[in-house]
Amino acid sequence: MLRAAVADFRSWGRAKIITTRDIRLPEIAMAAHKIVPVTQGNHDNILKDLAGQCTAALIIAPENNGILAGLSQTMKNHGLILLGSSPFAVNAASDKWECFKRFSRAGLATPKTLCVSDVTAPKAARALGFPLVVKPKDGADCDGVMMVRDEDGLAKIFSEQSNHPGQENFLNSRMLIQPYIKGIPISVSLMVCQDKSRVLSLNQQFINVDQTFTYQGGKVPFSCENKEAAVALAQRAAQLIPGLNGYVGVDLVMDRGVPWLVEINPRLTTSYVGLRKVADINLARAIWDNTLEKKLPEKLTFSGSISFNKNEFKEEFI
Repeated sequence: MLRAAVADFRSWGRAKIITTRDIRLPEIAMAAHKIVPVTQGNHDNILKDLAGQCTAALIIAPENNGILAGLSQTMKNHGLILLGSSPFAVNAASDKWECFKRFSRAGLATPKTLCVSDVTAPKAARALGFPLVVKPKDGADCDGVMMVRDEDGLAKIFSEQSNHPGQENFLNSRMLIQPYIKGIPISVSLMVCQDKSRVLSLNQQFINVDQTFTYQGGKVPFSCENKEAAVALAQRAAQLIPGLNGYVGVDLVMDRGVPWLVEINPRLTTSYVGLRKVADINLARAIWDNTLEKKLPEKLTFSGSISFNKNEFKEEFI
């Protein structure tokens, strides 16, 4: 995502781009004008120094443990324009329990969700019925999301002796459980500006479901039964989080033509990498115009569709 966003800003040609690179990561070719290596010890000081050289910041980071919200607040504190959502909106959207409550109060179709501990989980699980999806209250992509098919599987999550995948996410913490909806995982890419939004694309998500859920890629754009209801549901969900701005992803499951709302991602999502290859606009410019000029892009047209699985892209024609 970083390389793609940098390339788009460079192609637009109206901005000088500075980005950072964690020295623990391998070097990659990027179109940035300046790449600054950082270590954990000097991270804050370098960001403070770079903030003084920049006008705006696009933060690419996971929501886990407040990382995205914290970096957004840091840049805001240093006077930069955020090309993404406000720290408040990031915190609200990242909290899956808070989102469920907002979705439910608004009457949006979303799976029944309970917030439980190791003590209350067995009774709550029996009330919802198996199979269940178990997930942390915050997280990015499918991090920590697990399938539990029976009470024994649920008990293993809380066993310190167990090597059950994802167990570290739940020991001594609260979690969310919800019925598993078997359907097509999809997402909607939105451009959000104040209380309005523009649908950029509807996307398919390739997710492997075993003991854990693993995001493997997707297809952009994607067409499915009742897609109009899916995009409308995504837009209604985005309206419930004040301060969302710029590129936002909304995850859903399409079950026999019925869309179910799952979560909001207040950041660039992996679909951006595919969308930029087939859309008729420069997405970086659209993000800039959306924030600085309060100008939503026109409806996109596509040169084709693109499927991607991790590092592999396959272009097709519509």
